[in-house]
Parts: sequence; structure tokens; C-alpha cells
Amino acid sequence: MTRPDIDAIRYTGAPQLTEGGAEVLAFHFHRYLATWLEQERRARVLVTVGFENSEVQSATFDASIARCEIVEVAWTFEDLCRIYRQGDGRLHVEQRGESGHTVVYDLVPLLDTPVSGGEARVLLGFALVDEADVMGPDGLGQLAAQATEAIRAARRNAMRLFFDDMKTLPIKTTLYGLMEHLPEWTGCDHSAAMLMTSSLEAMTLGSSGESRFDFLAERLYCDDDEGAPRRLVGMSVSLSDATAGFLGQAVERQARDPEQPIQIYVRSDDDPQSWCAIEDGDDCVPSFHHCEERADESMYVLVPLLAHDVSETELLGFVSLVYKHRRELAASTRDILDELSQNLSSMLRYSPLYTLNARKLWILRQTRAALEEAIVGSNGANARVESLIGEVTSLIVEHVDIPSFAIAYMRREGDNGAQKRFLRYAHPHGWTHFEQLNLPVDVDFGEHADSGVSSLAVRINRPLVLAGGRGEGDQLAFKNYLFVDETRGVVIDARSPQAAGVADETGWVRLSDYYKPARSSSYATLAYPISFGGEPLGVISLEVERSTSWLWWTGFGAQLFWSLLANELAYAFHALGVGGQET
Repeated sequence: MTRPDIDAIRYTGAPQLTEGGAEVLAFHFHRYLATWLEQERRARVLVTVGFENSEVQSATFDASIARCEIVEVAWTFEDLCRIYRQGDGRLHVEQRGESGHTVVYDLVPLLDTPVSGGEARVLLGFALVDEADVMGPDGLGQLAAQATEAIRAARRNAMRLFFDDMKTLPIKTTLYGLMEHLPEWTGCDHSAAMLMTSSLEAMTLGSSGESRFDFLAERLYCDDDEGAPRRLVGMSVSLSDATAGFLGQAVERQARDPEQPIQIYVRSDDDPQSWCAIEDGDDCVPSFHHCEERADESMYVLVPLLAHDVSETELLGFVSLVYKHRRELAASTRDILDELSQNLSSMLRYSPLYTLNARKLWILRQTRAALEEAIVGSNGANARVESLIGEVTSLIVEHVDIPSFAIAYMRREGDNGAQKRFLRYAHPHGWTHFEQLNLPVDVDFGEHADSGVSSLAVRINRPLVLAGGRGEGDQLAFKNYLFVDETRGVVIDARSPQAAGVADETGWVRLSDYYKPARSSSYATLAYPISFGGEPLGVISLEVERSTSWLWWTGFGAQLFWSLLANELAYAFHALGVGGQET
């Protein structure tokens, strides 16, 4: 299979059969059908592959004793499904040319059992045979068995080849490459996403009900960006909120039965705003988003990503497959997803998305050494704070691919009765307009948005990530869905059900309105408060560009690193008296 390049990552695109997927299918059809062709003394057989009630591209293969190749035909998989479901077992094809000769093919259904069990009724494809009446039932039965197994084996082995090929590629490339292939393996035709844990509580199934999950990556299966529905990338779902919807229920169900390989939710026929697990269709719950342009979602398949240890099981998240039409999944699809889950979980659990690599641990250790030296130093407190900031900044600049990085510590200025807090930045990297800067924290209400994202993070004392930057210079803007209500200290995602109408309500401000560009181009800006005992003492500010290594600013591992760095600095700042009045 062809390995995707990082520059070739696609966020939208029709659900197509990839070139590599077609090659694997052709190989398996030739391998499984050549012997049958010899036994039946036939020159060729056609096989059409697809997914019923799915917009995934279908394909027809011409298998002979010598080879197998994909061919252009006048019909689609849905055409054959319609003929078969109507009770007609034959396809009549009028040949091109003056003769207008009609060829009649007998349709041999290639069936699999559904995930719910019972008789084989899920269509994987059709073998098309002319003059089938000269064959006995044993010959057609062998053809159906061999062609069905060829499809199962091809999809299973294509998935295995993918993981073998991706071992040396970056995580982001692997995840989006995986989503490129999911339609041809599973039939999903709306979207696919990686919903990952973003807190320590989330990783332990027993505590997941109080945790948070983030949409880390998503692929939309539509033709272009312009007509694409709203993406869910960057959206966080807190399971402590009632608006977690069926995602919250799915985590609870997974905790009760950790070994279940998939969970399926379908939109309710009675209430389009509700979703029901197919195992208990009467217990319906709301969706976790209210994006109206995603009203064509009809079915979610959630594939748990579980990391097993000797003593416990960790939930890393889910692969989410979204379908435009409700459809039965084949048992072989469930088996593929089960094996996919095992491979992906093993790869992710010990990747930088979930662990601190040696470089990050070394930086934290060097930071601890620097802050210990600063605490016991003999210079003035301010000088030691700024020297510590300079050492940590130098560490980050030398060892981390972050274009802009700065640390600020809190100062109080003014008379005792009217003190105001300021963030003093020292030794910033990547900000060309200043070497030192006092950024006001306590500002008049009407000036809040002018104070910047870092000051906001300090006022509400919580980390903030503003992503989605597009354009450069004066044209730089953020496509982001976060809104802030400072009076309540609340940040909300406009895609969440509880945010319906938030853009029109007073008191809510777009987080992007707080952004004050430090660079001519920026994809994301992050602010991590440095707090001790619940009191903000400073802030870590950084900006990244689209080319910045993903793993330094997104995912659980990155969040853990910046949080631990902020905790280390908080201890030193408190010991050095940061937060007191300017003298």
C-alpha cells in the first residue's frame, strides 16, 4: 500500500476506494477465484464490491486465471442491491455498438452475517456469471464462498498492511491516513473522528464519568471544503455535563462491559434530536452537539480504544464512524474494527500523545534544578524570578519546536486601596516587538477583550487553547467556536447543545476576539496559568504555526507537559514571593 505523505493529509474528500485498496482486493480475488475458474472451465468472472445504503464508491473486478483487474461497468453496487432485493436474480446489460447484443448475468449474492447474529443477509458484493444455468449448485456455492472470503480477507489484510506501513510515520499522518481508508473497510460515508481522552480521570474506566474527551482529528467524507458540514475538531465533551448526550452513555456502557468491541447508536425515528443504542432502542438520549448542518448523520459506530495492563484497563478514547444512512454492519466489519482498535490502542498508548518522552522529562528535570537554584539564591527576588524565566525559556527554545514562547510573572502596582495586577514578561522568544512587557490583568469590563488571551486565562484561572488560525498579517483570522462569559468564568463551545443561541446572547464574547497577534501568521495560541493554592502567579504563553510539530501542543501528552511545567514554576514563584506589590 502507498504510504501517505504529511503534506498530502486531507480533511475532506468523497468516500472512495483508494488505489491501494483496489490493488489488495484484486490480489485476493485472483488468489481465491483462480482455482474455481479452472475447475469450472471458465475464462472469467466479474465481482462487484460495495456497501449497501452507503455512498462509498463501489468497484467491479474482472478475475481470470491469469490476473484480476478493476474494470469500468455500466452498473453500481446499489443497482445490483436493488435488483436483488426486488427478487430478480439477473442483470441485463445491453452491449455498446451496432449489434446492441444483451448480456444476461446471474447475480450470486456474497452475504455475511450481521453483528446482531442470525442468518447471513448483509451484502458484501455480487459475483456476476453468464450462462449460470449450465453450472450445478455446488459450483455457484463454491463461487459465493470463495468470493465472500476474498472480500473479508482483503479488507482485513489491507488494514494490517496499513499499520505495518505506518510504523515510522508521524502520529498525525497515521491518524488521517487511517481515516482515508475507513470507508473502503467499513462503509462509513459521512465522517470519521478520533475522540481522545484529555484528562487522567478519563483514562481509568471507573472514573471516566467525571472526565473530558477531545475531538483530536476528523475527516469529512464530502467533495470539498466549501460544502462541508461543521467539523468537530477541537470540541471538548465533559462527561459531567448533561449535554454529553450519548457519548456519556457510551462511556458508562463501556465501563460496565469493557470487552464490547463496538457500540452503535442510531437516530430516533420519533425524535430526530435523540439517539438510541441498538441494543436497547427505548432508552434514547440527546446528541452531544447541535450542528444543524450535520442533520444527515443517521448512525454512529463507536470503537473503543482500550489499553490493557495486568491490573487495569485504560480508556484512551473512541474511533467514531458516522453514516448517512442506517445500515446493518457485517460481522466481518466488527472483526476488522476490533483488530483495528487493538493495533491503534497499542500504538497510541505509548506514543507522545499519551506519554512524556525523554526530552520532555529532561526539560522538566532541568527546570526543577533551575528553580531550586533560584530559590536558594542571594540576589533580589525579582532578579531571581527573571533569571529563572530566562533559563527555562532558553531550555524550551533550544529543545522544543515552538516559534513563540514566553513566561510572565504577576506583579501588583498601585496604592494598597487600588492595586491592579499585571503580567510581566521577561526574556520572550519569538515576539519581536518587546523584550519586556507589562500586560494588564485587572481591566475595566469594557476592555476585557483588549487584554488578550493570556490575561483572560489568568482572570478565569484555567488553560485556554485558541486554534484554527488562517491567513497572514492583517488577514489573519481564527475559525474557532469557543465563547467566553467572564462574569461566570465559563468557556463554552458553540457546537455544544447548551450553547444554542449563545452567539446572540449578551455577555458572551468569542475567544478569538481576545487574540492579539504576536506573529504575522499563527495557527494556535495557548495560555497556561501558573497557579499555587488556587492563586494565579503568572502564565505560560505560546504560539504555534500549522507546520509546528503536532505533539508539542495538542493531545494529552502535550497538555500534561505544559501543565507540569506550570506546576514547577508555580512552586518557585510562590517561594520567591511573586504576586506582591511592586516596590
